[in-house]
Order: sequence, then structure tokens, then C-alpha cells
Amino acid sequence: MKTFTVTLLCVVFTLSASGCAVRSSQFDALKAIVSGPNVSFTESRWSLTYGGYRSEVLAIATTSGTLFSNNAGDRLLFDGWIIREASGLGSKRGDWRITDVEGGRQILRRGRKVNLPVCETWQREEQSGMIRFSQVCKGYAAHNNTILVNQAGEITLIRQSLDGSDTFATLAKISK
Repeated sequence: MKTFTVTLLCVVFTLSASGCAVRSSQFDALKAIVSGPNVSFTESRWSLTYGGYRSEVLAIATTSGTLFSNNAGDRLLFDGWIIREASGLGSKRGDWRITDVEGGRQILRRGRKVNLPVCETWQREEQSGMIRFSQVCKGYAAHNNTILVNQAGEITLIRQSLDGSDTFATLAKISK
């Protein structure tokens, strides 16, 4: 019985090996799929601060917005105007979800509502070749959210309160 099993395995191996020839172009295509495109992440590096915490994150475009993330567990999802989700952030180890609801902006931390600040519409101001968008919100403490856009139309700074207080998450693009 053992001899039959070994013989059968040899026949199966021989038939499968003879029917498949790997060509160089097939190997190159497979290698390209596995390795993916050559993308330089040096242009998407950002500095993250929250209170006394500092780290570096990478910006990655997703269908939900821009995800800022790193290996330390920091994660912020920015929809173009607001940081909608944030987690990690050092010793604070927060987990925030921010949604717009009737009457204000609902802020949840670890699933519990912590604030419902009322935010005014964004105001646009040009200064020194930059465009500054600012938004006044009144919650536990009045605060200003800020977005800076350079002359090329790229966001270079995002400053936002995650919980309606005067402690801000700040993302600043790192120059090349």
C-alpha cells in the first residue's frame, strides 16, 4: 500500500510539473503584481501632535478620505474638512468618532458621547500666498479648527479639536 501511494504521488507530481512551464514574462508579471507599483512615501509624511504627544504618520488616500497612520497605532481619517475618526495618539489612547448631526457636531470617545459643539461655517482667508480655512466651534471650550492650503492647492496643515476642548490634533506636512 505504501509503494502504491508513493508511486501515485510521483505520477501526479510529474503530470502537474510537465503541464506548467513558467516563462520569464509570466514571472515578471507575477512579480509586478506581488511587489506593486513603486510609490515613494517620502512625499506623504506628516508630523502629528496631540497635546504633548508627537509622532510621524503617512498619508494614504482611501475611498473614505485620507488616512494618516503609522506603526505605533496612530490613525486619523480626514474627509477633506474634518478629522472624522482618530485612534491611538500616544498615552491618551483615544478612540474618537466625529459626525455632523442636527444642532452640532457629535463627538464620541470610545462609543460614549462626550460633546456636541456647535460649529460655524468655514471661513476662507488668503495670507502670504496661502489660503487659511478656519472654523469657530463652541463646545466645552470655544476653539478654532484650521486648514492651511499652499499655492499649489495642497493641504499643508490640519489643526482640529477632537473632543471639543482646547487640545488639538495637528497634522503638518513634512517638507521634502
